[in-house]
Amino acid sequence: EVLRMSGQPLLILMFFNAIVIVIFGALIYYAEGQSFSVDEVVTSMPKYPTGAYIRDTDETETGIEVTPFRSIPYALWWVCVTVTTVGYGDYTPTTPLGKFIGVATFYCGIIFLALPISILGQNFSIVYDRFLKKNRSQFPSFHRSGTQQSLLTDGTTRTHLRPSLLRAVTTRSTSWLPKNQNRRQQIFRLLE
Repeated sequence: EVLRMSGQPLLILMFFNAIVIVIFGALIYYAEGQSFSVDEVVTSMPKYPTGAYIRDTDETETGIEVTPFRSIPYALWWVCVTVTTVGYGDYTPTTPLGKFIGVATFYCGIIFLALPISILGQNFSIVYDRFLKKNRSQFPSFHRSGTQQSLLTDGTTRTHLRPSLLRAVTTRSTSWLPKNQNRRQQIFRLLE
């Protein structure tokens, strides 16, 4: 039921995710390897007898290397791996603009991974509340857990502890709390 409720927002999110993948794929492709070279350095390599797309780098003697971003589909693969924060490392940007696009892609991926969690969490909360309201008439108290919930007039619930559990809660040790009665101790008690 939660997935059915979340279907439309998740489809919209997937649509925007596809758009972001295509945009970042095109950006990294053009930032990392848009010049085709038939230089002897490149054509002497057995894999590239007719030339290859190259990019500038500081890691080789010649200052150039064959780019792994040979086409936009290769760049789309890199974006998918980067957005999902897997980062295999098979393709890495080396130009300053490519590195900037890589960081932006990574941060967009974190945002796109976080958005569905809030949607699913909210819908799960709604479904769980419906379940509790539906089953409250069948099970008015939860004696196994030691609590009893009562429905208030505003639709919220109040939890009542059995006396034995209430004694156990109130007699807990608080030796780790600060000794003076101030705001910090109130915060510690609240968070406990």
